[in-house]
Amino acid sequence: MTIKEKIAYSSDVRRFTLFKEGLFYKCYNVDAMIFVQKVKEYKVSSKYVKATGSNVYSVGFPASEVGGQSQQQQWFAQQCRHERQLLEQYG
Repeated sequence: MTIKEKIAYSSDVRRFTLFKEGLFYKCYNVDAMIFVQKVKEYKVSSKYVKATGSNVYSVGFPASEVGGQSQQQQWFAQQCRHERQLLEQYG
């Protein structure tokens, strides 16, 4: 999957996206900001990506941090969907 495709998935307000990249999970743009605000304060990286023609913001963390937290993950995904809907409604 290309970075351009990942950014397109990340812009979908109906879901929160994490992409497995090797031993890490990454999220991009709005998903990265929501992750940092709601889950854990990781450093957000910014990089200009020629394929998208803009800066791309991302957060990455080890996949080992995700194991055994399925209820938390479901709750987090639900909260992200709700927050994105509010953002879309009220700007």
